[in-house]
Amino acid sequence: LNGDKPFTSVEKLFVAVVINNCDWSFEKCDTPTRSGRWFRVHNVLRFISVCQFSLRNVHEAAAICQIFAYSETLLYCALDNRELEETMPIYSTIGDVKIEELTLHEYVLNAVVHYDEQTLLCIDSETGKSYTCRDVILIVQAIAMWLDGKVKKGDVVVICSSNTPYFMFTLLAVLLHGAVVSAVSATLTSREMSYQFKECQCKFVVTESENKNNVLKACEHLSDQIEHIFDMDDFSNLLLNEDGRSAETVVRELLVNFRFVTANDLAMMMFSSGTTGYPKAVMLTHCNQNKVILGYLPFYHIYGNVLFLLGIVSGCKIVTMEHFKFEIFLQLIEKFKIENLFVVPPVLVMLLKHSNVDKHDISSVKKIIVGAAPIGKDLFDEVTKKFTHIKSVVQGYGMTEVSGVSHITEPFSVKVQKGSCGRLLPNYECKIIDIESGEELPAGKSGEICLRSPTCTIGYFGNSAATEQLIDKNGWIHTGDIGYYDEDGDFFIQDRIKEMIKVKGFQLCPAELEELLLSFPDITDAAVVGIPDTYCGEVPFAFVVKKPNSAISALEIAKNIEKQVASYKHLAEKHIAFVESIPKASTGKILRRKLRELIQFQPKI
Repeated sequence: LNGDKPFTSVEKLFVAVVINNCDWSFEKCDTPTRSGRWFRVHNVLRFISVCQFSLRNVHEAAAICQIFAYSETLLYCALDNRELEETMPIYSTIGDVKIEELTLHEYVLNAVVHYDEQTLLCIDSETGKSYTCRDVILIVQAIAMWLDGKVKKGDVVVICSSNTPYFMFTLLAVLLHGAVVSAVSATLTSREMSYQFKECQCKFVVTESENKNNVLKACEHLSDQIEHIFDMDDFSNLLLNEDGRSAETVVRELLVNFRFVTANDLAMMMFSSGTTGYPKAVMLTHCNQNKVILGYLPFYHIYGNVLFLLGIVSGCKIVTMEHFKFEIFLQLIEKFKIENLFVVPPVLVMLLKHSNVDKHDISSVKKIIVGAAPIGKDLFDEVTKKFTHIKSVVQGYGMTEVSGVSHITEPFSVKVQKGSCGRLLPNYECKIIDIESGEELPAGKSGEICLRSPTCTIGYFGNSAATEQLIDKNGWIHTGDIGYYDEDGDFFIQDRIKEMIKVKGFQLCPAELEELLLSFPDITDAAVVGIPDTYCGEVPFAFVVKKPNSAISALEIAKNIEKQVASYKHLAEKHIAFVESIPKASTGKILRRKLRELIQFQPKI
């Protein structure tokens, strides 16, 4: 195959795998390529696992993410004019899992009917209404039938609502029609909504009565594009088809009658956070994506979306919160005896610092799972010290572009107190590259984190330039995150490339200073950005939220920081500003762009 040229390390591995697994089948692949012949090898794992464990919960967690991508792991090898990639990426020590050839709605609905029909699946904390497995199936059926003749395969349908069970019921019903779901935050302004509606080229919008005026305003100049705006509140008034048939029979008929899509068809377009530019519609295919789960994380975000779907698949009860209010959040933890609490770092900080926490019994919480942004060792230590009933703090890492989570600390028994975000989940490859040269880096060296997996996005909708920046020619997703891994395979997130501050040529991670600032007892929140400086190029500027009635001064903070970090990381007294709050996205990410805008209005700089 390779003529007289010597085999590369990747080719040697490929040949070894084929020789040892000669029952695998080859076929010519007709996919257009830039050069060379491509062959598809069916049922090939991306690597020979070092060890295999029977970890059902990990496999299920991986499956709900990977159901967004495509059905079977494929290894493509160009055997003619294209050099095989010379790389030695990191793999999961668990091994890969088989990705079933199912669409997202098939996967979820088939899972629901495995439970008793009267199993409680959802509770709306706002209305008190609860939904059993049977209720979920019949409601999805009713919405799907109502949409029949209106929505067709390939149409983009925006769901713009608060966190209600009907968000997910609508999502599943839309997917049955072969349409594409794009989730948009109901908290956006009409201008922001209009941009996202135009970006995803939606034909239909589903929203609630309370948001309808804002949505109508957003659609004012999109009359040629938007065909109809549906009121989600009307869906709750649809008559359910209670004809005595089992839920399993109803699902079987739904999947037969609405067989419009395959596992490789586009399922969802989740907008990226937009913290490094305008929001982009991330395209995810169908194969990408006895406890109580508190569903307060926004369903339009990948974290909240996957958590809800994973909860349904696992048979958990999901208690939804339409809008996040910290006092109600605490009440629901106490009322429903939440054991596994999914949080973003700002919520974790509130649990540590808010005076109302001590008024509630949250001793039921045994595990905290942190996502959306990293937490450091100090924050971890504070949590375990204050809440002695918590047995473990789990940290994960991922992004919309990889269909959710790619790394997690459990079940690997990773020492999360080191600040690690965990190890790779099945079906993911990861490497760290030098920011400037692109050279692959070994353990212990910081660089950009790159990921590759069948679950990764196929690109940004209608934005080929951004797609080319995100995905390189070898299929690697360039995350824009700075991090490293150690000899044990534990990964550590340090910062975003675009958020790095370059002081006298040295790279400074804002997260490092933020972690130090949050260690002050009198500081409840903090954020650091870089500002231009004639001598240094850039210097750090800190925004600090202090406790009410605190007498802590900028000088006191600056002197304390000075003792703990190298000189180029020092904060000048004049570069510390006290603010009432730190602007953040609903996912908990700091909106540094808004902070930079705020700096020009600081009178004492």
